[in-house]
Amino acid sequence: MASTKLIAVAVVAIVVVAAVGLVLMSGDEDSEYRSDNDQGRLKIFGNANNDDYLDEKDIEALESIISGEMEKTPFSDANQDGKVNQSDIDFVERMVDREKMTIYYLNNNSEVKSCAYPKSSVAALPNTTLALMKSIGATDMIKGIPGGNLDATMFADLKESATVMSSKATDIDLDTAADEGIDCVVVDYSSVYLKNYEQFEKAQIDVIRINAAGGLDSLDWALTVGYLLGLEEESQAFVKFSDDLLKEMNDKLETVSDADRVTTLSVTMSNSIGGIGSSSFVTSEDAGARNLADWTTTTQKANVGDEWILKEQYSSDFIAHTCNYSFSTTSDEIQEIWDTYKVYFEGTDAYKDGGYFIFNSNVPVVIRIAYQVEMYYPDLFEEGYASGIIQEWIDTFIDNLHEDGFTVGEDGIFLIKSDMVKV
Repeated sequence: MASTKLIAVAVVAIVVVAAVGLVLMSGDEDSEYRSDNDQGRLKIFGNANNDDYLDEKDIEALESIISGEMEKTPFSDANQDGKVNQSDIDFVERMVDREKMTIYYLNNNSEVKSCAYPKSSVAALPNTTLALMKSIGATDMIKGIPGGNLDATMFADLKESATVMSSKATDIDLDTAADEGIDCVVVDYSSVYLKNYEQFEKAQIDVIRINAAGGLDSLDWALTVGYLLGLEEESQAFVKFSDDLLKEMNDKLETVSDADRVTTLSVTMSNSIGGIGSSSFVTSEDAGARNLADWTTTTQKANVGDEWILKEQYSSDFIAHTCNYSFSTTSDEIQEIWDTYKVYFEGTDAYKDGGYFIFNSNVPVVIRIAYQVEMYYPDLFEEGYASGIIQEWIDTFIDNLHEDGFTVGEDGIFLIKSDMVKV
């Protein structure tokens, strides 16, 4: 990974998000770093001190809990027997030694699940999950991919090395997975994906549900899946990359007064506008904007001809539209993408004023935030800011594109805005 200055991180934006950070282990700039996050991002039971690691410090925390010096923590019941006692210490000692064993974790649906550790042969879906998996160094472990519309550029290596295990983007075929020795499926938490997951579990193929696009919570899943796959160092490197960028962006966003905050609406897929609490809503506010959505359902569609989107209460400065399009999209192709989606929003003030923009969804959440801060606050973030970040991500974590010399802007356009197309 490119060398970066080791700094203490406290992510505090206009909207407060969970603190993340790195702390120096000594005064030497080249020293190892250790995250000081204590928000329980590593959702593994046994992580008794609630940090990003599973190590001797968790045994110390368990001893303090048992002695009464410390309150019980969310992940302190390592063996899930309903008690915190010496059995948990014994259990965590085995975890610290990285023994083969069954461990417990919390999935994205807040369910306690068990999982054989470690994993060796994985299937994953959809695009966003696969992108996160590649970011944490899991490419060589991915032996199964879904059918459907996988990005031919981003996932060119997986198309060669992994078996296509379905005809659709939402499924993996159980018999094929069993024949190929798949021991785990990492899948988006939405019920749209892998509807027959219970059959996989009966066949002793663990199903790990995560939300790779779920705002800053995606970092929780990077660490948790990284642990389950035995890729702790790789996942921690990716989280450090994200934490450092969040620190950089939020330091600048802290200078924006409440009166100067821009307003936005956030769109996913073709015309689904994110409501309060949706991942697109949260990400837009992490980028320092005030999102005008005032409904609590996950999304609300803006169909062609709808009047509600033109109401004054939804007249925003920007409309941030994230959607799935090819990593190899060039300047000759962006007009078609623009014309496909503009029909839903061309009557809005944001569109008329040049505040509508589209960006690629198959990137880490920190890059989704970067594209938005670049658009929202051009005086703070220079043009091309996000492109530089995505280039660093590719060069650091996406081996096949890095080896091919992929250059953002030349080989693929990830942000489409009004001055690049005919509106």
